[in-house]
Amino acid sequence: MSALKLGNYDAGKKPSDLQTFFKPYHKDGILAATNKFRSDDNNIFVEWKPATENKVKELQEFLFEAGFMTKKYNDGVYDYVTEAAVRLFQEYLETIEGKLCSRDGIVGSNTWKFIKEWPKGKKCGWHSSMSAENPSHEEYNDWMSLLNEAKAFYADPKNQGPIMRAVNQATATGSTIKTTDWNFENNKIHLIGIRRNETKKTIVRKNDDLFILLINGMVFKFWGSTDPAVKTNSNEEPFLVEGQHLYRFGWHNLGEVKAEKKNKRGDYVTYRALRPANANQSVLVVRDRDNDNVLSKEDLGAAGLDLSLAKYINVHWTGTSRSQTTWSAGCQVIKGQGYINDHGQAIDCSEFTAATYEELFNDKKKHKGAYRFLTDLVVCYSEKGVNTMYYTLGNEKEELAKLGNVFGEKYVSDALKAMKADNS
Repeated sequence: MSALKLGNYDAGKKPSDLQTFFKPYHKDGILAATNKFRSDDNNIFVEWKPATENKVKELQEFLFEAGFMTKKYNDGVYDYVTEAAVRLFQEYLETIEGKLCSRDGIVGSNTWKFIKEWPKGKKCGWHSSMSAENPSHEEYNDWMSLLNEAKAFYADPKNQGPIMRAVNQATATGSTIKTTDWNFENNKIHLIGIRRNETKKTIVRKNDDLFILLINGMVFKFWGSTDPAVKTNSNEEPFLVEGQHLYRFGWHNLGEVKAEKKNKRGDYVTYRALRPANANQSVLVVRDRDNDNVLSKEDLGAAGLDLSLAKYINVHWTGTSRSQTTWSAGCQVIKGQGYINDHGQAIDCSEFTAATYEELFNDKKKHKGAYRFLTDLVVCYSEKGVNTMYYTLGNEKEELAKLGNVFGEKYVSDALKAMKADNS
């Protein structure tokens, strides 16, 4: 049986109007006018190709019934959701059921074998219908209670710090949400960023932050950085304000590939990322006024806080390299080396996670590791027609001060150590 992968379609299932087909997926950058799929890992356009045995719809039916996707559309087309669901199935087999399976999003003979062996009627433990039985469900409920308590606490102006007060008084906030409008509904997807050591030197706080994904009644943990990269002789570094922001999936152009590296991978580095959801893709930030490369009280200004709207403060992947600067200009970055799953197990992804974008594009065996898993969860378990999620950034010692009371004083440090995070 021939392998199935992104871009395949059953007989008669290729859409006649490709522009309309791609409209929900390709809204940004160079992809807005393309009629081809884009490989996020390899930075190449993927051609449409007939499935030799017309098995795409059969595959999709299995993924839907087994609980690896909660929405079903584009029957017979191996689209982005189908690819993500296949990778979730492969990840589940490997990390939860202990079966040797490539996590490449391609359905070859080995993956088909596991599909045929899957018991009829069985739902995977990541599906929302299984949430009450999930090992992390109690932790999920504790998180939702904590977040709703935080919303109630900060609704009172006397409990708000200078940044939160400034956000609530701002006329234009972009995708940053004022305190009274924070949303912590269980049926939404929530990403929590826990900022640490933002007042310390860069070498101490580099990639030392924890990210919590709350989805389908489950808790997954990742790590990376919520702080901007250091710019020489500049006081423009943007620190995303703590609080809640609405993000959506989109595509961002990182920049042109150097002339000597141009090949079939294209002239632009284009990656998939969570982007501010409002029309101009902006959020509120605090600038590093005193150019000390940390977020300090001096950045608040003598006359009060001076917030600014910044565009393209995304949430995206960063490689495994520690010798190179892995921060972005202000984005929230998630490392690919590993994650903690819903069973509390630390999953090591370092063997197949790229160190840099160049390695990502040129080594077919390397991908974005833990970050790719995070995006696959969001793609597969978001509601049909919805591509947004809530990103709430807090501080380990301040905004999330009750964290230790609920989860224990070592909740953050233990998670970072288990994932072998930088400076853990």
